[in-house]
Amino acid sequence: MSPSVDPILRESQAAYQEKAREYLTSHQLADFRRCPLLYRKKKLGLIEEEDRPAFLVGRALHTLVLEGRDAFEAQYAVGGPVNPKTGELYGSNTKAFAEWAAAQGKPVLTVQQHDLIQRMAEAVRGHGLARELLSEGIPEGVARAEYCQMPCQIRMDWFDPHRGIVDLKTCD
Repeated sequence: MSPSVDPILRESQAAYQEKAREYLTSHQLADFRRCPLLYRKKKLGLIEEEDRPAFLVGRALHTLVLEGRDAFEAQYAVGGPVNPKTGELYGSNTKAFAEWAAAQGKPVLTVQQHDLIQRMAEAVRGHGLARELLSEGIPEGVARAEYCQMPCQIRMDWFDPHRGIVDLKTCD
């Protein structure tokens, strides 16, 4: 019997993460291959996932490249508060910045992170094959299926109906 597959769904990253409690993901499978005990402890909530600044940059780049400027601006804040004494932005490690960031209600990128993301997005748009691969398809589509009696899910960076899954990678 072949595995059953639901159609490609559109849902938020938060909704997808919530479903990861019931469904196996590629990251969980990687944890299991590395160390079954690590996988189990993460699944039980005994170990929290680390969220490094590089992950924030990667997610923001994915949003900008795959979902567009409007989605990016709706999901991320950029900059920070201005120090009235200097006319410059407060540093990202200051109390003023932390208070401003908390008030935004969404992830905050520093100006430097935003500039980096802009340059990376321009590089993707300027690459002929990347532009072609991302010309038709569904961004951040989710699929769920049962495989070997295990409920599984995937959040694909991009799904092209003719070429399949396209994965946009960033690195530190």
